[in-house]
Amino acid sequence: ARAEEELNHPLGGREVMRLHNLVYAVVLLPLVAIIVSYVLTTRTEVPPFVVPFISGAIDYPPQSCIGTFALSTTAFFIIVFVLAKHRFNRLLIQVSPLDQRKLEKYNNIILGLGVLFGFTLNGVASFQFHNAPPVHLTFAIIMFFSGVIYILFATYLDFKTRAHTNRVRMLRAACSATACAFLIAYIVLGAFAGKSPLFFSLDAIAEISIVACYFVFFASFYAELSIIHVDLYVEWLEMRTPLNSSPSS
Repeated sequence: ARAEEELNHPLGGREVMRLHNLVYAVVLLPLVAIIVSYVLTTRTEVPPFVVPFISGAIDYPPQSCIGTFALSTTAFFIIVFVLAKHRFNRLLIQVSPLDQRKLEKYNNIILGLGVLFGFTLNGVASFQFHNAPPVHLTFAIIMFFSGVIYILFATYLDFKTRAHTNRVRMLRAACSATACAFLIAYIVLGAFAGKSPLFFSLDAIAEISIVACYFVFFASFYAELSIIHVDLYVEWLEMRTPLNSSPSS
């Protein structure tokens, strides 16, 4: 009876939050921010027919303000997605006929990679290249490698646990393979980026393509997040002692 009274009290209650609604924010927020930043950057700061890197597009204000806000917010949501995906994988592992202990360890490694990716994405957005080049580049290197490894390992575990439909698994496999290919191209072209505008632009396109693979991959989490909800419970605690009363001697 008391629990029901607390739920019906104006200061308490229970709310259900559907995580799949955050997918729209993870996709649209960085997409709009990057497009706006590129439009502003290409009009004022780069020669014609040269594609800038994402880091260059969000390097100076007002682009840096837009990029930092959007990517930092997205990084937080991605960590939430990674945690939810980890929990979802645990449920599948519990009914898997395979070695559950091995799969659980693998799932924990994937969790660490995903959190690392979100953390370093926030670092890339927070430390612009012109302000702190070594810090920015360190975060960027870790972000690209941890992100690609994360989607590779997560896709492998999806096939092991037969998570969701084959269409979703194949989409994630395509994202993983494409991200790997563009990461290799990004590294190779980076050695020649300073020699001509063509190589510079191709290297930037490879970088953009990797990031696009990331966000398509995380957008596919709609499948998991649509069946996961978070209960927000606020409990009303009745005050037993008036605020203006003094302790008895």
